[in-house]
Amino acid sequence: MKKKFVIIGAGLAGLTCANLLAEKDIDVTIIEKQKTIGGLAAGINENGFSMDIGPHYMVLPKDSVITEKIKNMLGEKNLLSFLDFANSHKAYFNNKVRRKFPTIKEFLNQKSRFFRINVFLEIFFLKIKLVFSKSEYKSGNEYLKKNYGKLLYENWFKYYYSNIFEEENLPKDFVMNQFPPIELKKRRRNIKGSQDNLKKSPFFDCYPRFGMNDLIKKLNEELTKNKVEIILDSNIESIERKDNEKIITYEKDDKKLQLVFDGIVFAVPPSKAINWLSNSTEKIKSNSNKTPVAYNAIITYLFVDQEKVFDGWIINLYDPKFLISRISQQNHLSKNIAPEGKSLLTIEIKCNPSDKIWKNTDDEIYNVVIKEIKKMDILNAEKIFGHRIIRIPRIYPKFNSIQVNDEKLVNLINSNENEYTFSHEYDSNNLISNDTDNNKQYRLGGMLIGISSAYNLVEQIIINLKK
Repeated sequence: MKKKFVIIGAGLAGLTCANLLAEKDIDVTIIEKQKTIGGLAAGINENGFSMDIGPHYMVLPKDSVITEKIKNMLGEKNLLSFLDFANSHKAYFNNKVRRKFPTIKEFLNQKSRFFRINVFLEIFFLKIKLVFSKSEYKSGNEYLKKNYGKLLYENWFKYYYSNIFEEENLPKDFVMNQFPPIELKKRRRNIKGSQDNLKKSPFFDCYPRFGMNDLIKKLNEELTKNKVEIILDSNIESIERKDNEKIITYEKDDKKLQLVFDGIVFAVPPSKAINWLSNSTEKIKSNSNKTPVAYNAIITYLFVDQEKVFDGWIINLYDPKFLISRISQQNHLSKNIAPEGKSLLTIEIKCNPSDKIWKNTDDEIYNVVIKEIKKMDILNAEKIFGHRIIRIPRIYPKFNSIQVNDEKLVNLINSNENEYTFSHEYDSNNLISNDTDNNKQYRLGGMLIGISSAYNLVEQIIINLKK
């Protein structure tokens, strides 16, 4: 008799997992809270534009089963190589769009001699002071001010981290690891990166010719062919575990329904699965509720009547005075996602649920976006002939809330028989990393992590079912 599995969550990882299980002759059902599949890899088609939910791209192994599968689904000619990733990123800093965010050394070289002398004198006296006092810090902010000085903090560090964290709450361990207290002659090494490893990488950057949503459409076709049932717009109320059966009660169209399965894959962040677990999660839950777990996102799409707005793909804004955190020009990756001669800009605002901007009307948000775009002087607003605004709650995980509790939840879920979840790896903005000078590892990105996690998980499920 065929085993029956339910996948909770229809993001890219969940869809991939469902397809692979169905190919292994397992009866699969997907339950998704939203009205569409794809999660963050989904898209919106409007007025000839294919709008991604954020600035997506994919990193794929040059030679792998995963890459061949995607090429077969999309068609090889519809998977475009992205050859100039690092140079496609720009930085807005000190009222100017730059090739990249300046290192401390580059920043100081641009300042006056008087400013540089004051910075070095402040660091010198701080280092002497630290010799005679205990170096205990409550936050990353305090650490930076007491090791690098308030002058450098206010003029460089505050801007450097403004694109990632709230200014008043920099995570201490993260900051100390990135900027260790070292001798002045070695200080420039803190942020100097190398891209030699990227040239040797067995991976390549790519993007679907017709947008990420095209990949989701092809996956949906595969799921239909493999007879996977997808239940959308449904809210799971409870999961009862009885005699090796998983009894799921969910609500759809104002009706309470039940389904019985042999196994579950939680293809959602572990924190979202907490209400469906046993009473042993109460301690974890109470700890999780102490602070907000994520920022909200407001995404504004601008339809622009010109072929190109700026050179490159992304502008990261390093300025705490701006609400906009990132601007992407998705037609830089493929001309097919916008009508001929037009551009598509994606404007991201990261905010807390309590922030005024989150409560603003769409018209008020649009006016804020246009005002800040004008300040940047990258686009004549008269060229904008349309826009679309979407709001996504809890999309950017807060650094301090994604570590210990999620690890405990993953272990708890996986301890139940025939219940599985993915171990998620997060970056600062959840969608893609801002770090284009990565000198540790090749940036894998959320897409490949999700897909490869699904392959690994299905392999483990099949092994367990054969025992």
